[in-house]
Amino acid sequence: MSRILLPIAVVAALLGVASPASASQAGRQFAVGGGEAVTGTNFGFAAHDNPQGASGFFVATEQAPIGPGVSVAGRVTCLTVVGDRATIGIEITKSRLPYAPVGSGLFWALVDNGPPVNGQPVDMVEATFTSTPPTTCPLLPATFLLSHGDVVVRALG
Repeated sequence: MSRILLPIAVVAALLGVASPASASQAGRQFAVGGGEAVTGTNFGFAAHDNPQGASGFFVATEQAPIGPGVSVAGRVTCLTVVGDRATIGIEITKSRLPYAPVGSGLFWALVDNGPPVNGQPVDMVEATFTSTPPTTCPLLPATFLLSHGDVVVRALG
């Protein structure tokens, strides 16, 4: 039994999950996921926010309509979570998108509607590009369904 509990404890520690009564969880939130939106954008991200500030990464590659190989990556600058919705702010650190140069930013909005149903994703995402990296994240709408993948949004504490 200890062989089963140890991996669970390690995963819980990595995700920052603890006892619901834990005061150390106050103010912690996260959003993680990956997949492909119906727009043809393949993406992966992990965003965390706690009393020390926001951290994490974002990467996306366009398959259509621009074409294969067009990509953007960046670091998380802010995160807002309300219920099953989140907006992540990203400073672009690498870019092969003509309209999103290094040093600009984007908001990545998402809705976590739960795990896929009968193998079909139910979550939504949407990107909004900005001329400068966001420092605060308003809650923005996400309207593009995923064709593959899953996103998870949680506020702890």
